[in-house]
Amino acid sequence: MASSGRDEPEEVVVEGGSVRADGSVRKVRRVRGSWAEARSAYVAKGARRGSMCRSVASLAASREAEEEAREGALPAVLLQPVAEEIALEGEDAPPCASAVRRGKTLEIALASPMAESAPSLIAWFARRLQAHEDDEEWQALELEWQGRSRSERRDLYAEIEARDDVVVGVSEGLGAERTLRVRSRRGAVKARPRTPAPHLWRLVQEERAAGRAEAEQLSRGELEELAAAEDLPAWILELERQEAVRAGARAALREAAAAGDEARLRDLASKHRPLLFEDPASLLHAAITNNRFGTARILLDLGLPPRVFDRASGESALELALRLGHEDIASMLRC
Repeated sequence: MASSGRDEPEEVVVEGGSVRADGSVRKVRRVRGSWAEARSAYVAKGARRGSMCRSVASLAASREAEEEAREGALPAVLLQPVAEEIALEGEDAPPCASAVRRGKTLEIALASPMAESAPSLIAWFARRLQAHEDDEEWQALELEWQGRSRSERRDLYAEIEARDDVVVGVSEGLGAERTLRVRSRRGAVKARPRTPAPHLWRLVQEERAAGRAEAEQLSRGELEELAAAEDLPAWILELERQEAVRAGARAALREAAAAGDEARLRDLASKHRPLLFEDPASLLHAAITNNRFGTARILLDLGLPPRVFDRASGESALELALRLGHEDIASMLRC
């Protein structure tokens, strides 16, 4: 038989197959060994033996096997010590398969998948940093993960943020070279300073709720890195600008209500009507506290509910008016 131009398997047996209508016998090629096993995944159930079309079931099974292998792999975690006697000791130490010292680096092979081992390792690290808060060598240590996926980094940042006063996370690089380091907040090895980004994170979460794709892809740790580097994307800068405008309008509405400036209150309300209903109690209470009947009436005419309660004291608008002796405002609130 002429060669097909590719290496044939070593063991090939040709046997008689089924009989054709004309009486001739079909020949069947059978192969044994690893070559047959490698080829079997590409043969769909019920297909001809020579078919190389991979079935949907075999593709799904292959993907599941790959995922199981990836999940079960022992991710390499590097602990970079300065003090030579550092080791994973104590009853609260995370489970590890091995810990090998290479120079000033301790390579730890975890005994469980990433999702299970990362929380216990970060918790152990944070407790050790707290126990040695006056030891500069301990405070110079850091944990390092390399090549983790976006979802895994997000989970790691969640664990880090749960211990916000102890550790800080910093990620660097791109793709497979992406590295996440967990460092002591008070350590001798300083991470990038965390900027006042809670309000930015709140804005990003609001955009997530609205279904914005860019917000879905941005973790809190990455946002803090961008803020620290003063490299925020344009859409976040626009959100920050809009928030500054809203904050100024909120303050102006309260000032107008407290000062009894009816014309200014109407003008601001026409431009920023949604802000009236974000915290209606603060506006109405500002007018009542300063005995501003006119601005209180305007706020009610604009649709603010008369039964509102102060967030701090829990006092209603009517209770405040009665306590201060503003009977005209109290009568208006009763209507």
